[in-house]
Amino acid sequence: MKTLQAIILGTLVAGSALAAEKPSEADQKWSAAVEKMIAAGPTTVSTPSEKRVQIVKDLAQKAGRKTEVAKVEKGFRVKVL
Repeated sequence: MKTLQAIILGTLVAGSALAAEKPSEADQKWSAAVEKMIAAGPTTVSTPSEKRVQIVKDLAQKAGRKTEVAKVEKGFRVKVL
């Protein structure tokens, strides 16, 4: 019985970890729009989400650009240089 419980618990933990890493559909659409903005040149992106700040930083790095992040009243402002 304990073995079965361990297997079920392990499966649930592994499944939730995989689900947490996959970006939502909204994040995917937002990421595509930001990627186009970065490709067009220096830009500024505002977001209330720390997760999306990391997405911008990753996209900018992929494009060979640097970023500056500022905490503002309602979230974050990421300047892509």
